[in-house]
Amino acid sequence: MLIESLRLINFKKFKDQTFDFNEDVNIFVGDNNAGKSTILEALEIVLNFQYRGRPFNSEFSPDLFNAETVAAFRASPKAPADLPILVIEAYMKNVPDYRGANNSLKKDAQGVQIKVSFDPDFTDAYNDYLASGAAVTSIPVEFYQVEWMDFAWNVIKPMTKQFRALYIDPTRIAVLALGVASFGFGLVNPCICLIAVERHAGCRGLANSLFSFEQTLFFAAVTAFLCPALAPCATALAVALLFAVLMSAYVVARSGQAQRLLNCVSSTTY
Repeated sequence: MLIESLRLINFKKFKDQTFDFNEDVNIFVGDNNAGKSTILEALEIVLNFQYRGRPFNSEFSPDLFNAETVAAFRASPKAPADLPILVIEAYMKNVPDYRGANNSLKKDAQGVQIKVSFDPDFTDAYNDYLASGAAVTSIPVEFYQVEWMDFAWNVIKPMTKQFRALYIDPTRIAVLALGVASFGFGLVNPCICLIAVERHAGCRGLANSLFSFEQTLFFAAVTAFLCPALAPCATALAVALLFAVLMSAYVVARSGQAQRLLNCVSSTTY
């Protein structure tokens, strides 16, 4: 399975944007708040139905909508037809069972889709809500439904999906290591490897990981000396962070040369 492109509609910073990927390593380079992590979060959502480590349907909130879209809704009559949708689509190949036209482009393709839209079953309830004079200041997501389907109109089940995607977020590993900062966001699956790199930062993430690992080793040694009973736990934390460091080093090395990152040059840049 290979991800060829990702389309985002009304998701965070992106009102309607398509990102094309190559078949090797893809690197996103950009300033802070440029949307690098947003792309990785979108991939985690559409591939694993997870958002920041939790099921997407339980974490979905009005904050995930594009700000411009929210402003347009607030300026509208706020009728059911004015309620915006949120779509995340991953266009793939080598997954023939996921082929169909259930996508925003209505084209025959392979892929999976997350679609968040107004639930028509709540039409009467929503109209009553408006009639009550309630102030609608954001997208009323309590009237929405979340669908995770392939392009062949089949509902995707986590245990039976025809691909595997592993989202590696070393910052979560760092939290386990007493909140020590680590490398940032990365997503790895059998077909694509993505890493978010801050512009002009180069390999700062790797350097931070190495420094954090050094701190954790020191913490593990002190803990083992002061309280031998906690030595296994301290060692486990150090090993966990070492894994993050190795992943960081692998991605930097695999992408070609660290100097390319320092010069903010890559085959795919957003």
